[in-house]
Amino acid sequence: MAFMAKRCLPLDGDDDELALQAAGFAAIRKTEILTPTELGFRAHMEAGRAEAASERLLSRGSLLVTDDGRIDGIAGLTLRPTRHEMIIDGHSTNTWCAFDSVGIPAALGVDATARTACGHCGSPIEVSFTAGATRPSELWGWIPALDPNERALIANFCSKADLFCSRDHLEAWWNDQGRPAGDPCPMEELLEMGRATWEHCVA
Repeated sequence: MAFMAKRCLPLDGDDDELALQAAGFAAIRKTEILTPTELGFRAHMEAGRAEAASERLLSRGSLLVTDDGRIDGIAGLTLRPTRHEMIIDGHSTNTWCAFDSVGIPAALGVDATARTACGHCGSPIEVSFTAGATRPSELWGWIPALDPNERALIANFCSKADLFCSRDHLEAWWNDQGRPAGDPCPMEELLEMGRATWEHCVA
């Protein structure tokens, strides 16, 4: 397999955006759906700054909101149904992509279970974590290249970042998809990327 792009960590932003991500991440872990102002209060940020940061994240497709303006998806976590589930502290939440479901437990250093499905064959995949670590695995992940002109995180990155039963299944999928740009990653590399990606969300 030949690839055209380097890996990237897509949870970027200015200080206010990162602070709002961290506060929203902590809230959704507790199954709380709060307004930007409420999250701003938790992040020690005045309401206007929190609203502005929320709007910037929303414009980049890095935030999900309900019809009444409450945040129900941020920094990879969501209370909306997806095909990627993560169980931490007895709470079941969903993630935007398979990378989130394994990267987040690694970053938090917690006991957790991630459930998703192979992006090629659809077979169930379950990964158990103890203190943020998991056993050696034959699973591989795909980290798609981000179009620098398209920053819609969920549509541009999360819809394509997947796990596979094996390197062979990843390569079969890659060929079927017309060999898109991105990087194949073994599980340990995904976990290291997760620790870097969600570092700002670790309390």
